[in-house]
Amino acid sequence: RCVRSDGSLLWSRFRVSLVRDAHGDVAFFVAIAEDITPLKEAERKRDGLLESEHRAREGAERATRLREEMVATVAHDLRNPLHVIATGTAALSSDALTAQQRARLSATLQRAVRMMNRLLNDLLDVSRIDAGRFVVERSPVDVSAVLAQTLELSEARARERGIAIACEATEGIAPVMADAELLVQLLCNLVGNSLKFTPVGGRVTVGALDLGDQVEFFVRDDGVGIAPRDLAHLFDRFW
Repeated sequence: RCVRSDGSLLWSRFRVSLVRDAHGDVAFFVAIAEDITPLKEAERKRDGLLESEHRAREGAERATRLREEMVATVAHDLRNPLHVIATGTAALSSDALTAQQRARLSATLQRAVRMMNRLLNDLLDVSRIDAGRFVVERSPVDVSAVLAQTLELSEARARERGIAIACEATEGIAPVMADAELLVQLLCNLVGNSLKFTPVGGRVTVGALDLGDQVEFFVRDDGVGIAPRDLAHLFDRFW
């Protein structure tokens, strides 16, 4: 880059040749300077366009990947409330249910429908999908209520598999700041995994421990467990 006499900048390409005399000694130099500012400006614009195209392609690929992951996650999580609705509506037709049992089952079905509705809203919210995130709506959450809802949504599947399901919790746990629906969804997924790998006659326990400044939720079963070699993959998608 060079500076003109008026202070403006330009790009120059120099070609320098040696001119020798009859004895072969260097007599003088010949230098030719060519202004290639328009060429460099065209290159800069081209590089900018290529960079913009590269960023746009990466953004499109990322958006596609996030959409696929979001759809796969929601499709996976829809199975639990769908199963609850399928088994619950079948049970409602039974004459053996008392009015209290029917009311309780109806409330469970309504919770399953709300869970499905939230999952479907996640699918329909394009901006959220493009960002690759779920919205977390935090509020004070009753821990015992979360555990009770998890049990209600998991009992039918546990009965089908011949597995006992129970709840354990420290007495008097204070409310926690969390998203209640996502918390129930999370625990239902973990309980579903436990039911899948626990033999008939086994037991699955969902609970919470008061650790003072935080609450620890857990799901425990007496199934086959996780092989040590698989622990490194524990948080891989759908592992």
